[in-house]
Amino acid sequence: MVPLLSASYYKDDKWHSLGIKPGTDPISEESASDSRGISTDGTIIGGAMKDETSTRWEPTIWTNGIPQILEYEPIGQGTIINDISGDGSIPVGWGAPYSQRVPVYWKQGQLKYFEVNGMYYTGECQAISPNGRFIGVTIEGDAALY
Repeated sequence: MVPLLSASYYKDDKWHSLGIKPGTDPISEESASDSRGISTDGTIIGGAMKDETSTRWEPTIWTNGIPQILEYEPIGQGTIINDISGDGSIPVGWGAPYSQRVPVYWKQGQLKYFEVNGMYYTGECQAISPNGRFIGVTIEGDAALY
């Protein structure tokens, strides 16, 4: 049985687990995987899974229940997907390769750090519009729309 501390989704009046990464210790006070965004048709889910050391988040897209780890820097806290566009093509979230979280997104599968005038700031990409045109982001504690 897959532990309750795993990413899941609700469909047909019941919860469905997306599981955890093989080799991850399922006995933990924290979740071993997390789901945070879902495509309009329900086939693509974005979130993250803990790596084998259970110390770092790996940004994960589940397509029809099959996980795929996206590009990220495997240091620090790792990276989490907070939301995805309606068609599932643009995930957004945060990366924390060093000591602070920074807003990130993926375009055509490539990790992009959110920049303002060529500089990186602390924060997170919180949400993306269904059509992928607008990203809700926090930068240095302030809300912004990109």
